Amino acid sequence: MTILILSILLAFAFGFAAHRAGVCTVAAVGEVITTGTARTFLSFAKVVGWVLLINCLAGFFAPERLQPYLPPMLTSTVIIGGFLFGVGAAINGGCSFSTISKLAQGELHLAATLPAFIAGAVLANRVDLSLPVLSTNPYFLDFATIPPLFLILLSLWAIIELSRISTEAVRAGVINSISRKRYRLSSAAAFMGMTSGLLYLFNGRWAYSSKILDYYARDTDTAFVGTSAFYLLIALLVGAFVSAFSNRQFRFNFARSMWQRNLAGGFIMGFGAMLVPGGNGKLILQDLPHLSVHALVAYAAMIAGIAVTLMVQMHVFGKMEIVTCNGDECVIKKTQ
Repeated sequence: MTILILSILLAFAFGFAAHRAGVCTVAAVGEVITTGTARTFLSFAKVVGWVLLINCLAGFFAPERLQPYLPPMLTSTVIIGGFLFGVGAAINGGCSFSTISKLAQGELHLAATLPAFIAGAVLANRVDLSLPVLSTNPYFLDFATIPPLFLILLSLWAIIELSRISTEAVRAGVINSISRKRYRLSSAAAFMGMTSGLLYLFNGRWAYSSKILDYYARDTDTAFVGTSAFYLLIALLVGAFVSAFSNRQFRFNFARSMWQRNLAGGFIMGFGAMLVPGGNGKLILQDLPHLSVHALVAYAAMIAGIAVTLMVQMHVFGKMEIVTCNGDECVIKKTQ
């Protein structure tokens, strides 16, 4: 019970920080296309670093807490799935966690994404797309056998990063830093990475998209409804809602022109996620910290799918959200 309560608090904190950060792989690709910078992607790398640190510390001091990990083999299916997930995310207007964040701030049209995601995953599970194996070398990190020097270097990076974040927070005022409408990328990455790393240690694959794939598509005993995963999803939603409400960003909105895109995008995302398996949340928060070849290739394919779709949308409709970055802060401007 203590672990469940702590996990709920961590999921709440993650949802709050994720909403204030406003980070999303679609926005990250949009930043590269529109401004030529990659600060959002750098923040993702920092999230991976924080998750890696939490797991390495657990492997060194409490190896019994480490979750078993078996990386999938690299197949063409992984590439196809990653690309399709990226296409769906761009059509939907956001990936897994950004969809939850926007839904929690009242954008009701995104409620169409979740059932469509489930439908796409179920269909993909019924289709036999077994393709030749491209690589049997998973190349992943075993957190229980990390060399001490690697842990020391990673800890030094974390200390330097925390020192810089805390210095900026003290300079701006701790209360002001916590309550600011948009978090700095480094601060959000540290917050999200540490909370996610702890959630993974306590619950294994905790992201709601992974649990949906387990329950609805893979027909396993990993139940999504009625277990800790359900409470974590609620806590995540509440955290994002509290952030939006306290930020005065909460307002009910049902964009009539968007729900069809959310249905289509959610379906394609679900189909692609089943092939990978997993969406951007699982890749960033679990697989990439293990340096899985499967994750690196799948995420690259996802980025390609997003980029192609955004450029097609820009060519056809002449519109794209502009992501501007100033130092450690990025802002998504309305569609131009």
